[in-house]
Amino acid sequence: MKIVFYSTRCPQCRILENMMTRAKIEYEECNDIDVMNSKGIMSVPCLEVDGNIMDFKSAFQWVKGIEA
Repeated sequence: MKIVFYSTRCPQCRILENMMTRAKIEYEECNDIDVMNSKGIMSVPCLEVDGNIMDFKSAFQWVKGIEA
């Protein structure tokens, strides 16, 4: 499973990052705004899991499901 974490290091980004760390989820982090724009990402944080891009709310729920 390939996971990319799109972040600008904002407070919500840090919340999601901390959750993934606690759940021991391995991911790559991307802070490149140009890459985010090319993928149509308009707000962060976002997670891309095997090509599926999730906004913060969806990513939060996904990680929460992994933690359980």
